[in-house]
Amino acid sequence: MFRTRDEVFVLHPLHIAYVCACEHYCTVYYESGGHAFLPIKIAEVEERLKECGYEEIVRLGRSWIVNVSAVKKVNIPKGRVSFSFEHESLREVCMPPIVIKRLVSVLMDS
Repeated sequence: MFRTRDEVFVLHPLHIAYVCACEHYCTVYYESGGHAFLPIKIAEVEERLKECGYEEIVRLGRSWIVNVSAVKKVNIPKGRVSFSFEHESLREVCMPPIVIKRLVSVLMDS
């Protein structure tokens, strides 16, 4: 749970596919296909997710947190990651090469 001055945000770690950050804001994308825009830093999101003890969610760079159990395919040359969502077959997301490299490393180690 996150609290700002005017709002309270509740995250459900088991349903998160990935988190993408831009400066002091994050967008959390869920496996259901929905998303939530949070006015907080990615470091705060990472800290709260670690507190939940869900080890499948890992930080892969300055701007990315990924639920590796939601990853279905990684296309290394194209820099695309396919996630499985409830209402869609697969959803592709473009990620920077360094994030792709770290994700492949994490997937190969697990």
